[in-house]
Amino acid sequence: RVPPGVDVEFQVGARTSAGDEVANAEFTAKLLKPDGSTSDLRLSRTGDSAEGSVGKLAMPGKYTVEITARTDGREIGRTRANLQVMDQDIELSNPAADPDQLARLAALTKEAGGRAIAAEALPDLFSEIHQRPPDLEIEVETKWQFPDRPRDAWSFLLVFVALLTSEWALRKRWGLV
Repeated sequence: RVPPGVDVEFQVGARTSAGDEVANAEFTAKLLKPDGSTSDLRLSRTGDSAEGSVGKLAMPGKYTVEITARTDGREIGRTRANLQVMDQDIELSNPAADPDQLARLAALTKEAGGRAIAAEALPDLFSEIHQRPPDLEIEVETKWQFPDRPRDAWSFLLVFVALLTSEWALRKRWGLV
């Protein structure tokens, strides 16, 4: 069993029935995923054995690493190893409240009125909130953009066209056009 996101390293080798290592054995490794797909794993040679790793398994479920050993093109052995990636929910691993963590969070929000309150003090907090609602009102800033309404846009357009027309008429009268 492994937690999600952990690299699992493995080493493979081939031995004879007497226990001696098989020289020049070639190894291939495949990973069978929980969804049924397979992928080839890269192995690096170290003497008569090989090393590999299954990188960061995120999807929970049962994985199988299948190793095949060959020498001179013929298969001399095959083995499998199973991995179980656990579906780990950190919040559920310790379901009890952490008062120290809650106090740290309350200290972070102290400037905005944050404070740690025990569960027994909730009725008092509710009555306090009920007694002073105006203190808790939040003013919301509203932004006004110039052509917010069609009337404003048309008014601006008419004034702008009138200015351009009067400027052109004056230039025409003075002979500047």
